[in-house]
Order: sequence, then structure tokens, then C-alpha cells
Amino acid sequence: EVSTKTIDILFNPSKDHDINETNLNKAIDEVCLQVELAASAKTGIIILSDKGISKSKAAIPLLLAIASSNQHLIEKGLRFNSSLIVETGQIASSHDVATALGFGASAVCPLTIHDRAQTLMPNNVETALNNYRQAIAKSLMKIMGKFGLCTAESYIGGEIFESNYLNTDDPQLKKHFPNISSPVGGVG
Repeated sequence: EVSTKTIDILFNPSKDHDINETNLNKAIDEVCLQVELAASAKTGIIILSDKGISKSKAAIPLLLAIASSNQHLIEKGLRFNSSLIVETGQIASSHDVATALGFGASAVCPLTIHDRAQTLMPNNVETALNNYRQAIAKSLMKIMGKFGLCTAESYIGGEIFESNYLNTDDPQLKKHFPNISSPVGGVG
């Protein structure tokens, strides 16, 4: 039997910029520590979830949570111990799915899509979700084909992205996104 562990990817937001940044960084470090402990314990599936957002808890930006967890596991030599799955309201489009997979998620559960399917097609939820899965699969095949990849396993965690107008040499970003470059540099 495969063991699972769900880890919240949430933080305490603040209107004060400095406090907000500190809280976000602490939360990312805590997520990475929890992911490390779960992988060390040979947990087969680690679920990163923002399902618990509330008035007092905000979601860590999804790509930041995935990339940080993935890089942390690589640094600790634990990446092959566990699969990272995301359960999130931050995914809607094929681009969202592609970037989540590209930064290290092995699978996604797009809560927003499930909610939309239940709201818009309450009598046909399974059909709506199946249509979404087919559309995402087709889009991912097109994206992967542009890189000459034919399996999702080759794409997952590959970080084959370029950043536009983001200073990828910034120490904070470099820590979480070490393999991303920005040919046009950053803004600001």
C-alpha cells in the first residue's frame, strides 16, 4: 500500500509588505521541511494542498510551492522517494497544468475545475471532467511535442521554461527556480 501525506501550502498574509514577505518565506521553509520529513519516511505520495484557504490563510503561489519542494528534495537526495501531487484552486488552464508538471508535480487535482463542473453541469459532472481531462491531455501532448518529448515522465520536473521580465538572478528566485533563465532580464 502506498502511503500519503497532505501538506498545506498556506501562509498568514499581512498588509505590511515586509511582514508578508517574512511570513511567506517562513511558510515555504516549513512546507519544504514537511516535504523532506515525509520523503525521508518513504511516503509514496505527498499532496501539496491549498484547499484550506480562508480569511486568515492565503495560498502560497502554486509554482513557488512546487518548485521549492522539488528543489529541496533534490538537494536532500530524496526526490525519487515520493511523488508530489497538487490539490489546488490555482489551476484552470492547460498552461497552469503544464507549468505545475514542469516544475515537479506528478499530477494535479484542479479544485476550481471540479467546482465549475459541479456548478455549470450538475447533472453531467463526469462528462465535464472527462472533457477537461481530454483537452488537457491534448494540450500537453502539443506542448511536449514542441520539445521532442513523448511521455509525461520526461516532462515532469524538467523546468524547461524561460522567464520573461523576471530577474532570475535575484537570490530569492534563484533559490527556488535555479534552472530558469530570463534572456531579456528582469523588470525593476
